[in-house]
Amino acid sequence: MTWRAARATLIVMTTKSLLLTEFGGSVSTDVDAPADEVFALLTDTSRLPEWNARIRRVLEPAPAPLAPGAEWVVQMQVAGARWPSRSTAVTHDPSRRLFEHTSRSDDGNPARALWRWQVTPIPGQHSRIEVSWHVSPRTFWRRALFGKLRRRQMGDEVPDSLRALGALLARPSAAWAVGD
Repeated sequence: MTWRAARATLIVMTTKSLLLTEFGGSVSTDVDAPADEVFALLTDTSRLPEWNARIRRVLEPAPAPLAPGAEWVVQMQVAGARWPSRSTAVTHDPSRRLFEHTSRSDDGNPARALWRWQVTPIPGQHSRIEVSWHVSPRTFWRRALFGKLRRRQMGDEVPDSLRALGALLARPSAAWAVGD
């Protein structure tokens, strides 16, 4: 597997004094797998824990086929803390290989995020994965402290997840497992 990835670009979108009210970032990588295979694995919500180390398990899978409005719930684990996170598909367009979804914590202290995933074919059975995120912490402590911590953590976590996704796609069994 060839791995080519840029470091995540992190941005602070809005602050009010010392409070972080919005932040986001983006990263892209190239993987040695066909774009349709990459998109199928990326949007198979039951397989998220296989490549996203922060997702401990799927609590409520998305209905099949995945479509705008579909919801799923995963259990997140970061720095020893666990919480349920509910996601809703906004865009699921296999012909354009575009997937967008919102996520929010279900732990009584909500933050909201918009995720955008784009898979682009590259000649020679390769693909480029581009992901961006925009997070809006909603409570005082999330804006004052936890949002700042998560912003930095996500700068490492998202590239790590893309590496794991690429490694999963490089396994000989990945082709038959995608979409099963």
